Order: sequence, then C-alpha cells, then structure tokens
Amino acid sequence: MHFGSSMRQMIHLWSDSHAIGVQAGTTYFRTSSSGSFSWHRGGTHSNNANAPGAGGVEMMRLDAGGLRVNGTFVSASDRDAKENFEAVDPQAVLGKVAALPISAWNYKDDPSSRHIGPMAQDFHAAFGVGPDDQHIATVDADGVALAAIQGLNEKVEA
Repeated sequence: MHFGSSMRQMIHLWSDSHAIGVQAGTTYFRTSSSGSFSWHRGGTHSNNANAPGAGGVEMMRLDAGGLRVNGTFVSASDRDAKENFEAVDPQAVLGKVAALPISAWNYKDDPSSRHIGPMAQDFHAAFGVGPDDQHIATVDADGVALAAIQGLNEKVEA
C-alpha cells in the first residue's frame, strides 16, 4: 500500500498497472491497457479474467468494448428529477430521423462485434441533445425513436 499526502492515496494491486486510489476528490480504479473491470455476485476467487468463480455470476463488465450488464440497464426517469419541459414536434423529429445517416460499423477496440446506428456527431447536429457530439445517451436515442414513432402514427392516422 502506498499512502502519500491527502491528494495521493492508492492501493497497488498488481504492480503499478492495477490500483485503487484517490485524485483530487475522485476515486479511481486502474487496470492495464488490455484489462477490464468485472463485478461478480457470489462465487469464489478465480485467477481467470472476468471469471466469477464456482457458483458466481458476472453481473457487469467494463472493457474496451463497452459496458455489459447481466440484466436490465435502468435510467432514472422520474418526473420529479427533471425540469425545463418542452413539447416536441413528432413530425419534425421524424423528418430528422429519416435524414439521419445510419451505418453498420464496429468499434476499433472490438472488431468482432458489429453494430448499427448513427454517428454521435450526426445525432447531435440533428437533435442537439446529450452531453456532447461524441456520445449518444440511451435516454436520448429512446426519446428520439419514440417521438419518430408518434410522427409515423400521425401520418398513418391521417
């Protein structure tokens, strides 16, 4: 264990490449560049990567390919946790979805897993939601899809 000043406290778990520590009020977990983080329920210790051990279940894994969750991913959506409500025009959203470039692709760090979807830059330019133009929050993708479905329903009903 290494304990320095109050701004540098860490536990080295495997050389310097795996550690738990504190930096300027942030708790961090570090793994090697090829490593991952796994959360297990039950089981026994195993030296195999991401293995929960006998009787255990891998609940989550975070690696270069993303976050995998064994079960349902739940986002907070309580009305009381939100503010600044604005009505959305489903026809306008539908038009933007229809014009949105959709591609099949893979992440550079995970060439064996194919995905389908828009690029974050195009999504952000069309809808102006989310934290930046490099990420698409699932809540925004879901909201855009639901609004576009409403827009389609309006067309069908008309």
